[in-house]
Amino acid sequence: MRKERVKENVRKVFYKLKNKIWMIPATAMMLQTKVLASSSISTAEVNQATENIKNAVIKLAMPIRWNFSIC
Repeated sequence: MRKERVKENVRKVFYKLKNKIWMIPATAMMLQTKVLASSSISTAEVNQATENIKNAVIKLAMPIRWNFSIC
């Protein structure tokens, strides 16, 4: 009899957890998360990143333009 009661209690706790567990991701999505850098990014780093992106786009676009001109 006692064994059945323990099983029933465990089952109740499991179902309570199961019904409430969806609240964790929902709450996490509702929180405003702001990631702050420990130090600010300098202008030189921003300019270097911009140049890197421009160079990557140009390197990718050149073969595409060459293929369009052949077609």
